[in-house]
Amino acid sequence: MRPGAAAGDLQFLLSFLSDLSELLLELGREADGEAALEEAASLEDRLKEGTSSLLGMVTYRAKQGQIEAARQLLASVRTQMAGRPLNLVGAIQMGWAEANLEAAENRWPEAWASFAYVVDQLTRVGARWYRAQVLRDWAEAHVARGEAGDAERAREMLRQVMGEFEAMGAPIYAGRVQQRLNVIVV
Repeated sequence: MRPGAAAGDLQFLLSFLSDLSELLLELGREADGEAALEEAASLEDRLKEGTSSLLGMVTYRAKQGQIEAARQLLASVRTQMAGRPLNLVGAIQMGWAEANLEAAENRWPEAWASFAYVVDQLTRVGARWYRAQVLRDWAEAHVARGEAGDAERAREMLRQVMGEFEAMGAPIYAGRVQQRLNVIVV
């Protein structure tokens, strides 16, 4: 076996599991997506290879209404990161997880600030795919809040997201956003 092959293979597996979990969750295969995400988080922890899957679990748990589990995971990530500076990718991932947890906790001013920060950073670095995903989460937070103007704001954001997916050549994602737009009543 070549030197470092095992670590490289495990890093490849981590990347694969992360991508697989995202795809399965997008397709609505919750149990399979959650299992892949949990496996990725476990492998990430074993490799001491960042916290992106754990932060993905925070977001997933928050969206499922498992607020205490999401809080505990976020606290665990913060403990792991204590004393280490966050790079831009880490700050974006942390902000995205925090935004979804804050929205699940109905802490709207904090959620809006976190979503705005993440969208701004993703715009700055040109990460269109993730920017569209964060905008979609932000739109869903507006729908969940349900105050005057929220449905229209959510629809505006989702139209923007749909345009981004179309421009990126992702018609299936654009179609899913269109389906969501069809059911949001203003």
